[in-house]
Amino acid sequence: MLRNNIYLIIIFLVTNNVIYVNSQTLSTKSKKAINYYDLAMQNMNYQDYSNAIEMLKAAVQADPKFTEAWLLMADAYEYLKEYTKMADACQKALDVGADKYPVTYFFSAQAFFKIGKYSEAIEKANIFLNKKQYTPDQKKESEKIIRNSTFALNALANPVPYNPINIGDSINTENDEYWPSISADENTIVFTRLIPKIKTDMLTLYKYQEDIFISKKKNDKWTLAKEIGSSINTSQNEGSECITSDGRFMYFTACNRPDGKGKCDIYVSEYTTNGWLPAENIGSPINTEFNEKQPSLSADGGLLFFVSNRPGSKGNYDIWVSQLDENNKWTEPVNLGDSINTEDDEQSPFIHPDKHTLYFSSNGWTSMGGYDVFVSYMKNNSLTSWTKPKNLGYPINTNSDEIGFSVNAKGNMAFFSSNRISEKG
Repeated sequence: MLRNNIYLIIIFLVTNNVIYVNSQTLSTKSKKAINYYDLAMQNMNYQDYSNAIEMLKAAVQADPKFTEAWLLMADAYEYLKEYTKMADACQKALDVGADKYPVTYFFSAQAFFKIGKYSEAIEKANIFLNKKQYTPDQKKESEKIIRNSTFALNALANPVPYNPINIGDSINTENDEYWPSISADENTIVFTRLIPKIKTDMLTLYKYQEDIFISKKKNDKWTLAKEIGSSINTSQNEGSECITSDGRFMYFTACNRPDGKGKCDIYVSEYTTNGWLPAENIGSPINTEFNEKQPSLSADGGLLFFVSNRPGSKGNYDIWVSQLDENNKWTEPVNLGDSINTEDDEQSPFIHPDKHTLYFSSNGWTSMGGYDVFVSYMKNNSLTSWTKPKNLGYPINTNSDEIGFSVNAKGNMAFFSSNRISEKG
């Protein structure tokens, strides 16, 4: 099972797709198989994908050449994010006649790309494109799969000289840990953990919530992480935090609070001798009725980078930035522009202490799969002009998601999170 874990690297030089088929045109004549298929369709409609798969397994046992059952099984596995099984189901479908459904090759290409089988992904995507029976979106996605897979094969053949190290059991658990932020003295790390939610009433809708955790370094080892405290964490979601260079303030994302302007806003808390003070919403013009999250403050405190889906975004989520003016007020945020933001999503910005080097994650730029970490450099001291983002390469990036990349003040270590397969799942 894939889990997000926090990793450390030593830096030597910091530079749903569904096929609907009329029951009268199914490839099987087996009434038993069709009955199981119909039950599976009902389960799919109720989003009960696990039971749908069991019904479909029974259907293909009744008729192993039941093409549409294999295809629906692949679709169910996609919803469950079980991409290896999705790829297997697609291949079974092709083996028994799904060539009459060219989109099967598209599904197969998607699945192979997700599991890092890039050569197979390229092969299936090319076959699909050669069939010339695609929607504009499917054509665009297939071309992206080919482009990304070609890059990934080259990245695997030419790894960068960094070795990500799992940060250990004091930080990582069977839950998801992500968005690490390190203090300037490197003795404190704060991060987000996705934990099971305690059901307090009938209105509890979600099984998990995000909270902020903290760990201190003692004798060169991280102490067992603890919740940062009730002045920051609530029964709702808090996370994607950053600490100012002096350790005095922490900016973070909080969602569904009574004083929120949108679903998710950026808040700030100050550390005192009595601990962290109750967090305050930083207000307009940063926070709006839309979502603002994942803050990153420059070392001098003068620039605040964050992610938002507010109007003016090129994709679903873009990276924005605001400056602190002479009156100690945040200016109207500006979009970083086309040199950073794509039609897809950009996440987890981190501005280096030099104020000119930006690390971020994206699934829009050429990547190995999911979210990869990129670096870009400001041009001409313009917040909207950046060099073309450079993929940090393998083994920092993989076919899984890599997010929350942050660099220490010395510039010789970086922390990030990934849901790559590891000893934690």
